[in-house]
Amino acid sequence: MSDQSINAIKVIPNDNINLPEPGLKTSGASTTGTAGVTLKDSSNDFLNSATNPNGYNIAPGYIVYNTSTNAVAKIITINDANTITLDTAIMAAVGNTYEIYEGNNSAGGTDLNIYVGTGGDIQVMMTAGDGTENHLFQNVVSGSFLPIKVKRVLATSTTASNLLALR
Repeated sequence: MSDQSINAIKVIPNDNINLPEPGLKTSGASTTGTAGVTLKDSSNDFLNSATNPNGYNIAPGYIVYNTSTNAVAKIITINDANTITLDTAIMAAVGNTYEIYEGNNSAGGTDLNIYVGTGGDIQVMMTAGDGTENHLFQNVVSGSFLPIKVKRVLATSTTASNLLALR
């Protein structure tokens, strides 16, 4: 069936960053805690696709999930083989685990459906439109799907949790 989902990604709501493309590019653990906006991992080579677990180079605009704290940031620059500069300080502690996904900065945004694990309100930016209209879905039931296409789930006003974005 062509209308079935083939990939999924955990949703970390954020008011400024679109949902990343499903499909992990690389992952690891920070080797240096920093209060700044850098991610340092001496065991990962961010420049060489041959050494990344999934064989991909990463680039500015890709998305970093801190899976230890459920925070999200966008990559600004790749400084060297082991250091990335982020737009937000999310990697403050040594050993914080992370996952990197391809960012979605296309004009239409990501075309994803949302599965709701634990019910509540969900504020989204839908795929169509100019990216300035947010829509609040209230009292969404646990275990349900929103029959809409979204590019962003906003932290503001979202009380539902355990969300998945499905392609």
